[in-house]
Amino acid sequence: PSIFSGRDIRDEKNARIREIEANKLVIEDYSVHKIIGKDVVIGKGCVVDKVIATASLKIHRTAQVKDFIGSVMPEYFE
Repeated sequence: PSIFSGRDIRDEKNARIREIEANKLVIEDYSVHKIIGKDVVIGKGCVVDKVIATASLKIHRTAQVKDFIGSVMPEYFE
């Protein structure tokens, strides 16, 4: 899977990714406008505007996700 961790840019207040697209994606500590993927895991510290997941969507309880697009229901974890 594609694994992204924003810990190295946490101090950059305006650090924001416009779009990430991957089949399998694990992301943590990033601010992202749109995520598109098949199997998506959004970890703690993420702030996401839109998520499009086609197979599975797991979201950490402390992550902020504003909008889900599609028929996949999110599963929350700690």
